[in-house]
Amino acid sequence: MKDLAAALSDIYSGFANREMWARMAWTDVRMRYKRTILGPFWATLNMAIFIVALGLVFSHLWKMELADYLPYLCSGFLVWNPITAIITESGSVFVAASGTLLQIKVPYSTFIFATIYRNFIIFLHHAVVYIGVIIVYPVPVNMNTLLVIPGLLFIGVNSFWVGSVVGMTCARYRDIQPLLTNILQIVIFLTPIFWTPDMLRGRGRLALVDMNPFYHFIDIVRSPLLGKAPALLSWYVVSGFTVVGLLGAVYCFKTYRKKLCYWL
Repeated sequence: MKDLAAALSDIYSGFANREMWARMAWTDVRMRYKRTILGPFWATLNMAIFIVALGLVFSHLWKMELADYLPYLCSGFLVWNPITAIITESGSVFVAASGTLLQIKVPYSTFIFATIYRNFIIFLHHAVVYIGVIIVYPVPVNMNTLLVIPGLLFIGVNSFWVGSVVGMTCARYRDIQPLLTNILQIVIFLTPIFWTPDMLRGRGRLALVDMNPFYHFIDIVRSPLLGKAPALLSWYVVSGFTVVGLLGAVYCFKTYRKKLCYWL
């Protein structure tokens, strides 16, 4: 019970220390683009070029109207970016902060919240591309659009347990981080981002759509961005991952929190 209380205290203290992790996130974003004219909008410009180029090519390959395909591609890629960034950056979240963690007493969870908030800031920058796309190719704006808010909240909550589990695992086994990066480079093509779920039938749809958790996490934000309601299955899958994942995060903090400093 003592270890459990310490784990919950670390998580609570880290979240309560919002000023620290918010400042850490802002500072990191600013330092990445120091002495540049566009700052973080360089990444946004790269994304805009990428989306337009792929939209022009893939809309012809899939024989879809550009007015339908480009908003679909942009909204899906907009959500995919922070999800994969948080997974990959979580692999080094504790290792990169080892200098601080070994010198002063700071809740470990502080660095996870900083990673999440930093990627949320970048997500807002990238949202400019989506706004530009829907100005040219409008999408319906209705009550379903409001579902973006709970969708983003679900992604944020799940990002915490992902950061906890992946961060501690990669701190112990350093080979896992490059492995995750390689896996995600493949998963992007196996997830309905560049292609639509309607293109598959039977077992292919079951394996790559219905049983693909990445699809469901993307769907709860992408569908509202397109004026549609996410499928109930997506809400069920995301809710299940949220509950199980948070329990896993608490278990990791409870079991491995004391060992983490030795792994760094």
